[in-house]
Amino acid sequence: MGQGEFPDTGVFVTTQDFSSLRTGPGPAFARITVVDPVVTIPAIGRSVDGRWVQVVYDGQSGWIAAWLLVWTGDFASLQVDGVDPEPFVRVMRSPGGTVRETPLYINNIRPGEPIVRTIPRNTNVEITARLGNEVQILYEGQTYWTYGSYIAGSRANAFDASYVFSYTRVSNRLAADIVASERTLEAIGSIWVRLATGSPVSCGSIPDPVTINRALRADLGTQPVFTPLVNALDDATTRINSAISLFEDACLRPDDAFFVTESEVRSALETVDGAQRALTLVLSLQRSLAVRDPLINPDAR
Repeated sequence: MGQGEFPDTGVFVTTQDFSSLRTGPGPAFARITVVDPVVTIPAIGRSVDGRWVQVVYDGQSGWIAAWLLVWTGDFASLQVDGVDPEPFVRVMRSPGGTVRETPLYINNIRPGEPIVRTIPRNTNVEITARLGNEVQILYEGQTYWTYGSYIAGSRANAFDASYVFSYTRVSNRLAADIVASERTLEAIGSIWVRLATGSPVSCGSIPDPVTINRALRADLGTQPVFTPLVNALDDATTRINSAISLFEDACLRPDDAFFVTESEVRSALETVDGAQRALTLVLSLQRSLAVRDPLINPDAR
């Protein structure tokens, strides 16, 4: 497909880091080139789960991992599996079926949105996205939206289209980072408690440092209400990573000199305790902000 033949979808993505442009939607596909950070390019397709985006860069199409991108436009409307893609086998599918006569809509269902067609009960479809109580399905090569209660089948592999609300997008990304921080804090905290009690520990179990999603940073400007929560999460992750670094430093000592002093253990436990207090504040702020989510509270839209 030539440069001028790519469809105009109205969807654009911006890279947040150096991003590999690949021939297909996955790291196993060949790398075409690397796209620099802060480059905005048109998007023309997506993987069914939304984890990979087909874009047009320097006159050719390719795929970039979605976590490296922020976007504008109706991402869910992009062609599933992409435009004129290289042949590949898609293992992940979400088969479904209608449980009653089902109205289909082109866009997310809104008041006054016209029904474009109706399909009968027991019609086989593929679930390609979800948004609240609505689902997007692929039927006869076209994507449509309908009521989730009309479609039987798992939504687990379908793209979560809550991105249409920047509030929900920021909230979901924060929730994932909070869960990761809690798990890492539990792991490093357990290590220092065992050291404090004289129990054996292994240097082969050093947790990976925690980071906050780069795309979240880019989105935060649209939802400044989350800034106090992000600041508290920054404080927590800094303390968690400090506790990890203290253990890493001890593990770098020669085998015959591996020991930790009482003051080192005390300092590490104080750091872990500070991280726990910061995460408690994070969770409190998260609960207060969750009720404003437009997917939970439609009046907030």
